[in-house]
Amino acid sequence: MCIKLNFQVLRDGKWSEQDAAILVPGDLISIKLGDIIPADARLMEGDPLKIDQSALTGESLPVTKNPGDGIFSGSTCKQGEIEAVVIATGVHTFFGKAAHLVDSTNNVGHFQKVSLAFHFVTQDTYKLAITFNFITQGTNFSNRLLI
Repeated sequence: MCIKLNFQVLRDGKWSEQDAAILVPGDLISIKLGDIIPADARLMEGDPLKIDQSALTGESLPVTKNPGDGIFSGSTCKQGEIEAVVIATGVHTFFGKAAHLVDSTNNVGHFQKVSLAFHFVTQDTYKLAITFNFITQGTNFSNRLLI
């Protein structure tokens, strides 16, 4: 499920609501409280914004962004209103580059190794328990399978 983002974009001297998917570097966008930033952008002149970029950086509190500062796609505006110029979209954004790095790695992490080992140990333990049960019950294995 995707959230469709619409933004106020200045094109041909007029502000209009456009789908965020058609943004290109150089577009001027309006950012206000509650907006999810659709692309990496540089803030124009105005009052500072409070931006929640915890999805990208893990910071628990919103950060203050001043005119001239960069803001990242996927962040959320928590306070303020300002215009910004788009500098990167899609896979060229900070978030897009990070996602590509994660996707392109072939390394198996420690958690994956431990999880896989645990899976095999539990499977083997289960098989041993079933075998032990058959042996201690004194029932022929082939007869047990027919029941």
